[in-house]
Amino acid sequence: MSKLDEYKERIAFLTKLFFVIGGLIVIVIGGLINLYLGQRINEIFWLGISVVPFLAYSNLLVFIHIKKHIDEIGKL
Repeated sequence: MSKLDEYKERIAFLTKLFFVIGGLIVIVIGGLINLYLGQRINEIFWLGISVVPFLAYSNLLVFIHIKKHIDEIGKL
């Protein structure tokens, strides 16, 4: 497999991971809104509050890796 194909496969995998993490963020925020509107602010609510920044940060890291691989393709 050539170097270009390898980078394309990595970018494809990271792009899918980016959208999966984005979907998880949406689901968790939806659950948090549901708990808040139902006035059930408990441990699960606070766990969700702490998970959202972690997911957002991991999504940012995936985006940075995608950008790095795209830049490396440009250098080929």
